[in-house]
Amino acid sequence: MKCVPRIIGKKVPVAPGRAIQAGIYAGSVIAHVYVAPDGKPEAVRIIRTQPAVLYGVFNRTVQDALIEWGFDPPGCRFIAEISTDFKVTGYRKTQLRQPSRRKGCQRPTG
Repeated sequence: MKCVPRIIGKKVPVAPGRAIQAGIYAGSVIAHVYVAPDGKPEAVRIIRTQPAVLYGVFNRTVQDALIEWGFDPPGCRFIAEISTDFKVTGYRKTQLRQPSRRKGCQRPTG
């Protein structure tokens, strides 16, 4: 019997806030998902991650998402290789600025 997996349910990994705080706006993770005959993931193993800083800042979010995926039950165990790319767009770094003085506001004296 040929084992041909088909994804039937997946949770999309979200870029973690600590990546953005560290100035990391893009990355990729390749993981192996060990799937049981009933189509449920049993384990997730990270194979490669870029960038590798912060102990693979995207690894945990990928593991948490992939363990919840579902596959059409093929009746056999298999390993699925999943590649996930992250790219944070529309994010603008902000800096702390001095509050502007509004008309009518006065500087405290004394």
